[in-house]
Amino acid sequence: PNATCPFPRMLIVWREDTPGTCSDSQHAHITAHGHGLALPVVFESALQHRPDRPEAYYALPDEVKNFLAELPVTWDDTRLLSGYPGTDVVIARRKGDVWYIGGLNGTNESRTLHFVPGSLTDLPKTITLIKDGAGERSFSIENNTPITDPQQVVSVECLPRGGFVAVIK
Repeated sequence: PNATCPFPRMLIVWREDTPGTCSDSQHAHITAHGHGLALPVVFESALQHRPDRPEAYYALPDEVKNFLAELPVTWDDTRLLSGYPGTDVVIARRKGDVWYIGGLNGTNESRTLHFVPGSLTDLPKTITLIKDGAGERSFSIENNTPITDPQQVVSVECLPRGGFVAVIK
């Protein structure tokens, strides 16, 4: 359902949701950590908050904690970059001069998601990518990679029910 809601429901109104948990303290997750990290970007909500236990956030890598700490709760622009209901979605949201991109794999199979950063902003810029790690409960992080080609396609390998976030500055 996470790769479906952005299409019919969230085109008109925001969704009250509690995205961003990284532990199994309440219920066992069926999604990878990259998927959970992307939800606060993909799901627009006027009531963004962090619903997990503090210990779960303290245990995250510094780059993930920084991403969550700096993530805006309101947006200046939103664009659907790619997707198909129930399969996948890649959404970009801008606050000031910074773009935040969230991608969700809604399938039970590994999937590669794509986007073109040059379609969002003047280049050159840098991109930080936080995506699924080797396992469902880990991250892979690529910091401050330069983007200089406006036609450059960023391809992100996602685990089953995985995802990613990217920040373009």
